[in-house]
Amino acid sequence: MKEIVFTNFLPILLVIVFSGSHLESATVSERGREPETFNVGSEDPEMNQAIKRARDSVQSFLKQLVAPKQNQSHFSVKKPFPFGKDGENEHIWVNSLRYDGTRLHGKISNTPVDLKNLRLGDLVSFLPSEISDWMILEDGEIVGGFTFRVLWHRMTPEEQMQFGKVRFKN
Repeated sequence: MKEIVFTNFLPILLVIVFSGSHLESATVSERGREPETFNVGSEDPEMNQAIKRARDSVQSFLKQLVAPKQNQSHFSVKKPFPFGKDGENEHIWVNSLRYDGTRLHGKISNTPVDLKNLRLGDLVSFLPSEISDWMILEDGEIVGGFTFRVLWHRMTPEEQMQFGKVRFKN
């Protein structure tokens, strides 16, 4: 297995689209040179618990973002962006983060699938309460990444190999 290169960090490799479908029928969409997308049902209990864990711990993330340790890098958050008429959300990773004490500011770090008004690299601003996940790279291990952990454990070994060596902290 190859060692993962964190130049652009893991979040750009995943886009999650929550829809009304159940996870058992979740689909993986390949987009050529773009990262794969995972369509996950909005009623998926494991994914919803992962989002709750991320939101419950967002203050810890913000403290680390504002005063990172030397061994921490690649701070990213995932934010749901609504689209369509049926309450669907596309959860997009945002990096190059800055926190002004009230709002997070950053850049869209993956190409949206269903959002026609957002592009890779666009600047966005939002409240911390809006995030659906957060992730930090610490000593080469992923801290947070709750929704990614759910997907990781559902991937086949072949799918996991696309990401190289991934290590989770705690």
